[in-house]
Amino acid sequence: MNVHGMRNVDLQQHIRTTAQDTSKVVVTAHACERMLEREVLVFEIYSCLQHGEIVRPPTKGKSPNSRKCRMEHFVAGRPLVVIVVVDGDDPDLIVVTLFADGEDEND
Repeated sequence: MNVHGMRNVDLQQHIRTTAQDTSKVVVTAHACERMLEREVLVFEIYSCLQHGEIVRPPTKGKSPNSRKCRMEHFVAGRPLVVIVVVDGDDPDLIVVTLFADGEDEND
């Protein structure tokens, strides 16, 4: 799958569909640290990926066929942002970090 040619709406649908199978959602160690700091439960990450929206344009990922997407969703009474990498060469979604909307995403 070539993720570079995908429109935001197509990436969003791909993330939502893939996240329905939670075994395909990989949470990095950094994201786990942020979960503890921000008291975010894993079901909130799943909900954000399954129902959230891509509001900002995705950025290039580390590999040539990947995109870093910012999924936003109001869950458990608060706005949540999950940064997830979609790689056309990997069937999994990689959660790299998360934060409340309005927090600094560069941590």
